[in-house]
Amino acid sequence: MGHGHGGAISIHLRPTPSAGDASSTEPWSERVRSLTRLGRHREALTLLRHGDPSPPPHALALPAAVISCAALSLPAGVAQIHALAAKRGLLPSADAYLLSALLSSYSRLGRLPLAHHLLDEMPLASTPYATLRTAFNSLISGCARHALPGACFALFRRMRCAASVRFDAVTLLPLVPAVPQLHALAARAGLAAKTSVANCLVSAYARGGAAGAALARRVFDEMTPASRDLVSWNAVLSAHAQNGLAVETLELYRRMRGPDGGGVEPDAVTLVGVLSSCAHLGARGVGLDVESYVRERLSPGFITNVQLCNALINFHARCGGLIYELVVRLEQMVKEKLGVKGSEERMEKEVAQPLLGFHSEKLAVAFGLLNTAAGSEIVVIKNLRVCGDCHLFLKSVSAIANRAFLVRDASRFHRFEHGVCSCKDYW
Repeated sequence: MGHGHGGAISIHLRPTPSAGDASSTEPWSERVRSLTRLGRHREALTLLRHGDPSPPPHALALPAAVISCAALSLPAGVAQIHALAAKRGLLPSADAYLLSALLSSYSRLGRLPLAHHLLDEMPLASTPYATLRTAFNSLISGCARHALPGACFALFRRMRCAASVRFDAVTLLPLVPAVPQLHALAARAGLAAKTSVANCLVSAYARGGAAGAALARRVFDEMTPASRDLVSWNAVLSAHAQNGLAVETLELYRRMRGPDGGGVEPDAVTLVGVLSSCAHLGARGVGLDVESYVRERLSPGFITNVQLCNALINFHARCGGLIYELVVRLEQMVKEKLGVKGSEERMEKEVAQPLLGFHSEKLAVAFGLLNTAAGSEIVVIKNLRVCGDCHLFLKSVSAIANRAFLVRDASRFHRFEHGVCSCKDYW
């Protein structure tokens, strides 16, 4: 398949031996779909060009090829397949899978006028009901993806009024920014109790501050215990944690871990919100219990979860503990190494102070030293430039602890090892 300028492609169907390593005994249209599903999009399009045109490929090959064109950002390819399908009489209403693929792909590629035109061409009276709903759902989702709420609701009204198509949960999900209206609509349609819809309502209400968190809690409490999954608990916990409602967050976490939780186990997303609330309340006991759970149930993979590690560091920073004490001790060792001897009295005073003067990279390195194997590299990522004090600290600690630290700040990578930095102190 040749690729021209501007991403254009040419599609011609003609018989040829099988392409790639796909099975030669498998129908070629099935092979196109398999390659698309595996993400081997260029191979799928090559096979479409050289495939056996008998029987007609529309059942499986063309929808898959449209998806591959969209994945490769080839709007011209989508348009050519659209033209080929129309020439063969497959559109505008005969094939729901192809129609959905075209509408989704046009929307994904930002070709919304073409998607609208395709929908406009559909004969409402003769198009199967399920195909119509698929078409509207695809285009509503596309408009939502490009932040066009007005277009979403215009399509929704057209779907319900002009086309008399009953919406479903898939229709509602892209429309959640208009939460109150949709909530009422979903309730009247009997969909509000559906787990996927209720979860979306909880998440959407959470964006409305403390008042929104209260509405999110109401939706959550109206769900049956059996219908609450991990997404439900995470959504309501995050709604409260993100709006500073720390007491309510910990109360919800207590419920989740008890009989109300129905056996749902927290994951990293859950625990980030809980640790944030522990840090705000100074709830050291709860936070330490969470850390024990992390080490017992999520270890060793938790150390690679940046958000969870940051939450643990923030918790220890605010509530005291080993990380805090280790940073104080390391700073003292650095001063001694550099010949700036501090008094025991000053060190004791520092231990008693809240952890406000330590920059995040010091805390992160201390956390890494406590939680990683000896000799392994510690990676720290921050969104600000490393200050001179922290740069000196990291150089010295890399020599004291005999560990390497790779730090990515706002401007570059720094590798600290054996007391020196890869930037040669110029950054």
